[in-house]
Amino acid sequence: MPSMDTKPEYQHYIPQFLLRNFAHQYAPPGKSKAGKSGKRNRKKKMYPGDPVVNSLSLTDPFSLEECLVKRVCGLENMYENPEKPVNVRPRLEKQFGEFEGRASRIYRQIINAYKNGNQHVWLGRVEKDVLRKFMALLTFRGNQYYQRYNVDSMQEYHEDDKEILQAYMSKHGFTKPVDVWLQGLEKIIDLDMDLNIAAEDDEEDGEDWEQRIRERIYSPIAEMFIEHMSAMYMAICTPASDDEEFILTENCYNVTEGQTTAYYDSLTGKHVTLSPRFHMFAPISPRLIIVLRSNHLPDPLEDADPISKCWRQFNRLLFFGSQYGRGPKSILEDLPIRKAMNNYMDVVNGMLAPRHGWNQQLGMSDRFRFTIFQIPTRHVQTINGLLIDHAFHGSRIIFDRKDVFLDLMEWYLTEPCEVGKNILGEHAAKQSKYIDGLTDFMSREGRQCDTKQTIWPSEDRDLNQLRIQKIAEARFMEEVGRRKGEASFDVIKIHERLGGTAEDLAKVDSMFQTWIICVDMEWSSPTYESSRPNKLASLLEEYQGGPCCRFWLFLRHMRLSQIIGNRKLELGQVFSLLDKESCWESEDILTFAYPLIQGRELNVAMYKSFNESMARTRGPGCRLESLGYFSLFGNDNWRHFSPSYRPNQACRNDGAKEGPAIKEVVAIKKIVRPSLFGSVNRKALTQSLHRNQQRSCKEIRKIFETKNTAYLSPFDTKSGRMPTDPIQETKPYDIDRTKDESGIRETIYPSQFNDEDRKLPKSFNDRGSEPPPNLEDPRLEHQRQLEESIMTKVFGPLFLLVWASFGVAMLFFLWIFCYFLTHLLYLLSWLLSGLAWLLNGLAGFLEILWPAFYLTAKYFFAILAVGFFIYVKYLKYNRLI
Repeated sequence: MPSMDTKPEYQHYIPQFLLRNFAHQYAPPGKSKAGKSGKRNRKKKMYPGDPVVNSLSLTDPFSLEECLVKRVCGLENMYENPEKPVNVRPRLEKQFGEFEGRASRIYRQIINAYKNGNQHVWLGRVEKDVLRKFMALLTFRGNQYYQRYNVDSMQEYHEDDKEILQAYMSKHGFTKPVDVWLQGLEKIIDLDMDLNIAAEDDEEDGEDWEQRIRERIYSPIAEMFIEHMSAMYMAICTPASDDEEFILTENCYNVTEGQTTAYYDSLTGKHVTLSPRFHMFAPISPRLIIVLRSNHLPDPLEDADPISKCWRQFNRLLFFGSQYGRGPKSILEDLPIRKAMNNYMDVVNGMLAPRHGWNQQLGMSDRFRFTIFQIPTRHVQTINGLLIDHAFHGSRIIFDRKDVFLDLMEWYLTEPCEVGKNILGEHAAKQSKYIDGLTDFMSREGRQCDTKQTIWPSEDRDLNQLRIQKIAEARFMEEVGRRKGEASFDVIKIHERLGGTAEDLAKVDSMFQTWIICVDMEWSSPTYESSRPNKLASLLEEYQGGPCCRFWLFLRHMRLSQIIGNRKLELGQVFSLLDKESCWESEDILTFAYPLIQGRELNVAMYKSFNESMARTRGPGCRLESLGYFSLFGNDNWRHFSPSYRPNQACRNDGAKEGPAIKEVVAIKKIVRPSLFGSVNRKALTQSLHRNQQRSCKEIRKIFETKNTAYLSPFDTKSGRMPTDPIQETKPYDIDRTKDESGIRETIYPSQFNDEDRKLPKSFNDRGSEPPPNLEDPRLEHQRQLEESIMTKVFGPLFLLVWASFGVAMLFFLWIFCYFLTHLLYLLSWLLSGLAWLLNGLAGFLEILWPAFYLTAKYFFAILAVGFFIYVKYLKYNRLI
């Protein structure tokens, strides 16, 4: 049990060595010289000569105050855990003290270089890493993070990462969220970022500092630290004018620059604000500030290389555009800074190039040259304006000179809301009151300001969906950091992660077939648009209530169907094709939220993510509810009436009442119509690109030639013929009695859906008008019209399509032929030129050797002639010839 007599300790979240850069010696009113001994100011508890800072207190009413450095920007027992023994509590504060000592020497080196008029500061890799890590710690140890995690129990924790934090606490035995925060700070301080650690430390198995920190602390804090260290570069800035200074706020290390968007969930009443992190700021003194700038923003030297510039722009769109839209801009886009130079790179023709002799290896002996950039008034005001705009989260604003600060405050209140004073989000009321307080303060200082502020409405958004997405992304990065192999979009691994079984794929195939049939069912009915939502809502409710693994497989099956089209596959083939990268989409990342988020909540989140991606890729209005056979496998106009459609109207005889034959025909049609759910593999619904198939000319001719089969239905899926008994009872076709052809057309082309009261559009009624009265046989005339319609509407476009394809193919082959012929001629010309060179060389060689060849040949032929003469004489002497 900790002792109750322990005196509270005031612990700073902004170190005193930084506060002293903004401080001056306290001089009581009426004293002629600062630092002269005198009585203590009992009210302020300050002695003459004590280091104090000028500050604007944000306690109503706002007022100027001098504060002791040792009693500002801190809290009592901020880093203490009262549940730990007394001798263990000061460990983190001691760690901070030792690390601050290392960082303060680097800060002093920068300040001295500036005071000496140097434009550059050289830092080693170790010094640079210490400085970067220290700035990251200033971000995490701030009051905002402390207030976030300093709750008594998880019931009082209401942030988006509540589930993942609770799982982490249960796994590591923590009882309070603040323990997780303190552990993260401690491990970050202890982290050794030496490049040689990976090669020398056998226990880490060659892992770098990013891998080690991911394994040691809470994943969201680890990823934020890695992004702070790796996704931004550091630059040192100073105002170009001597009449300008930087200010210091209590939360300045948590301020980020980027267009902020506020969201509001009308169902839960929660707010959230999102903004890209383009810049962060770390004031050093009134004349110096460190700016952290995103690697995705322009850099003069890197952008001189077109390839590097294109790659940077692509990454910017990937990381910022995907979440914040295509147009997030930085108001400091043109800030005149660049990355630090080093001792292994040079600038050649305006571009970076490796220095001659560099071994392409990074080392701890590398050195970096940081330029102290002079930035113009516009950028100084923008940076200070951003710090002022977010200062309402703290209790005071620290500055150096009063007149410079009042000028800055007057500019901030009157600028046209391009930098700040945009009231939005959860803290809109507090922010508006803060602006009014600043206006009243300036009025009391004798400066009347025409304050401008803009109120932005929050966008309505499903924040629970956003929360699940953040949880999934955090767990995904956690798996990636641990290198366990689970962080994969492989269908088998995701299926196993969601607790799937071997029978899931068969169930999902049944779900898939049922869904797409329900989408297409009775599409041409007048009540289709009103009945479909209720019908699919019931089916969707059933699907979302099932296991997450099946619903996820169902969504991926939908994506697969858009890729492969209308192909009949075995279940084993489907499972292998579901693993295609083209099937990966946004709902896959949500599976990493399992099992923290599961059941209907996860299924609804995946469903919404699926619809959002459909709207992005296929256009507004495209959702899961619009995906049926004909939208997945057919053309885009699948809901339009096809030319072969005919209404379900009874055939009449000269306007008389329906005869028995007509009634029997209608009855037969109702009997032979198969059920829509009779077979999920019906070719009439699954393999046709058109809702109603047209009959060929031979089928039409056969129908008119056969009286007993005049009412043959296209839905007889077994034998292609109608039942014979009812047909034999009907009367044969009589031309004299039946002058109206609508009944004949109705019986030849019955509707596929049982909607007898459906009306035919006017354009199709015109096509079905009666033939001219001067034709002898109306059946032949109708047949001729159908043949012409088929030839004109089907074979005409088909012929043009084939002819155009043939022409394109011929042009393509002609281009290929010319391409190869050109290269062949180039090759021949090269060979001939080589042959000419060879012959020319041979001629020169022969020209040089010709005298020797001539003499040799001359004496050779002379000797040959003498020998031949002697041989002939020899033969004659021996009488052989």
